[in-house]
Amino acid sequence: EEVSLFTKEQSEALYNMSLQPRILYTGPAGTGKTFMACESAIRRPKEDRVLVLCFNRNLSFWLIDNLKGYENITVSHVHKFMVDTSRINIGKYDRTDDFWNHGLPQKAYSIMSKRKKDELFDCLVVDEVQDMFIRDYLDFMDSCLKGGLAEGTWSFFGDFENQAVTKQLDTEIKDLEEMTNFAPFTLRKNCRNTPRIVKRLENFTNLSPKYNGTLRHDNHLTPDLIYYTSKEDQCEQLVRKLEELFGLGYQGNDIIVLSTTKHDPVPERQLGSRWSGRIKEYSIKKNQDVQWTTIHSFKGLESPAIILTDIERLSDEKAINLLYVGMSRAQSNLTLMMSHELRPVIKKILLGQ
Repeated sequence: EEVSLFTKEQSEALYNMSLQPRILYTGPAGTGKTFMACESAIRRPKEDRVLVLCFNRNLSFWLIDNLKGYENITVSHVHKFMVDTSRINIGKYDRTDDFWNHGLPQKAYSIMSKRKKDELFDCLVVDEVQDMFIRDYLDFMDSCLKGGLAEGTWSFFGDFENQAVTKQLDTEIKDLEEMTNFAPFTLRKNCRNTPRIVKRLENFTNLSPKYNGTLRHDNHLTPDLIYYTSKEDQCEQLVRKLEELFGLGYQGNDIIVLSTTKHDPVPERQLGSRWSGRIKEYSIKKNQDVQWTTIHSFKGLESPAIILTDIERLSDEKAINLLYVGMSRAQSNLTLMMSHELRPVIKKILLGQ
């Protein structure tokens, strides 16, 4: 019943904007942007060629799975689409930030911009667009679309408040406004997280403005704060938390462990004989295992229970933004595993200081 309510609310927002050819949907995590991106692609006329792009590779797998069967819709991770378009051997390049941010999109643009109009797409849908607000990315997207970004049909979905944690951007919404006319639409109703997760998320990340309410019911589960004193202590605490979640009725595939770092992967840690081999690296394929990946790699996705590990600092904007992404993935149960040195910082946050 909750899910149908969420989709109904977001569908109404899409319907109200259906007469606008160019729309920028903005809103914080959990407001239904990815669902709406799928809907905006599905609702296009069947004769339209629709291109759906996103920034996160794992999210692209989810989108591909959910949009399969629609022959007029092409779904891709933006980097893969650029590589396929430019037809380069990526192994011959140094894959630095400059390559991903400028070199690759420039090469893809040089190919796409030479294509005939009937080879271009009728509609462009972009999720996680906040991570693609780089001039060379926008130029490439412009070249993919009939009429370009100025006169073509597109829907962009992005969180411009806290989620741009992957790179330095060189373009803002005001720059897009100078390129074209579009209709802005703001989303503030949270339809992913429980009220208690939302409250803790708002407190820890100074989200402003706050959400305009939540749609999920209160399950009376307050996010759990666990402090560890060492790597070994964190492993022991993680095992206890997993046992607790299983005791509450969660299955392995309900639980995702997310780390702030890709170093020292959780599946390779010493978790004891009972849990050895029971935590797998994340895959979109359904299985019965607890899964692990980094917060970066899980952007745009969600899970009933999330355990965040290796939280060592909250002293800078990048760390806060990363925490925001991680916390907002949890639908109903959230655990934060933090260094004991953060206890005074957390105390001040909880006291509203």
